[in-house]
Amino acid sequence: MPSKETLSPSTDNEVPTPFFTDTRTLAEKLEVDRRDWIPTKNADDPKTIFGLILERGSYVGKNDTHPTARVLTDENIEWGVIAFHGWLHSAFDRKDPRVGDFVAIAYQGTKPAKKAGDSDAYIYALEVERNPEAPLFEPDTSSDDPSRAEPNPIPDESSYDPATAEFPEGF
Repeated sequence: MPSKETLSPSTDNEVPTPFFTDTRTLAEKLEVDRRDWIPTKNADDPKTIFGLILERGSYVGKNDTHPTARVLTDENIEWGVIAFHGWLHSAFDRKDPRVGDFVAIAYQGTKPAKKAGDSDAYIYALEVERNPEAPLFEPDTSSDDPSRAEPNPIPDESSYDPATAEFPEGF
């Protein structure tokens, strides 16, 4: 059973109301407080963060690739999250939060190792509230069906050949 560490929101306030768009001004975006969320190492980091997924990506380590996210709180803090630990990595894989979704990510402590000599497991919980404006699925464009193909990109001046006054084939 995980140790009973107090779960607190990103501040001592109540759990924030979900939001699905970044409504900050450019000035507020420049003034953002960017932090790495490492609750297992930084005692001052909140045990739980709530916020809008601004970006998803991956971190390539020596032996593995780990999901990453930038999470914007209602306090204009952008937390950088890397799912190094297995529980959080698995939660990202299963729940697949997308840009525009609202999430709660909680560090819940450790669970003793099942085998002698193994490290204790770091336990996390991830909850995702989908953006109601976002499509429910990503269209599959890998098909040979031309009706499902991606439209051709709009040509730009760099693909224009002034000698022939023509665009390359396919445009």
